[in-house]
Amino acid sequence: MPRYSFTLEERVPIAPEDATEDFANNQAALDHANLIAKDLARSKAARDHLRIVVRNEAGKEIGDVPLQVDLR
Repeated sequence: MPRYSFTLEERVPIAPEDATEDFANNQAALDHANLIAKDLARSKAARDHLRIVVRNEAGKEIGDVPLQVDLR
């Protein structure tokens, strides 16, 4: 099963690549990134110009998910 990494980035990485997990395919990894983004969006520390970048085992970026901050 392929391994994917998830990095919180602004224009440059602002959090280390400390989360890696195995997923069956690219779409499953991107779905997981959506869950991460939703959790981080609940944080007052998150800003709306942040994104979760998903990379495959080779380090190639396969997509990203923008954070949509909800500060209610």
